[in-house]
Amino acid sequence: SLSAFQINSKDQLDQLLTQSLRNSLPPSGFGAFQILGPDDQAEHNNLCHEIPTLLHFAAKNGLGNLTTLLLQCPGAFQASSILNACGENPRDLAGKNGFQKIRA
Repeated sequence: SLSAFQINSKDQLDQLLTQSLRNSLPPSGFGAFQILGPDDQAEHNNLCHEIPTLLHFAAKNGLGNLTTLLLQCPGAFQASSILNACGENPRDLAGKNGFQKIRA
C-alpha cells in the first residue's frame, strides 16, 4: 500500500521516485539501463516480462516526471524499443493505460 510510505497519490509517488533517482545520479550521469549485446538481447527478448525495465513501469503507471528523467539517461533509446511479453514498448503501455501525455 502506498499509504505505508505516506504517499497518497500517483503524483506523490512520481515525485518521490523521480527525486530519489535524481539524487542518486552521479554528476557525470550513469546508464540507468543495462545495454545488452546481440546475444544477450535475443535471450532477453525471449523472457516473458510484463515490465522489463523501469521505463516500462513508469510509462504503464503514468509517472510522467520519472518517465521524462529516465528518457534523459544513457540507454533510454534502447530501453524504449524493448518489447514486453505482450509485444508492447513503453509508449504502447502508456497509451494502453490512458496516459496520452506520456505517450507523445
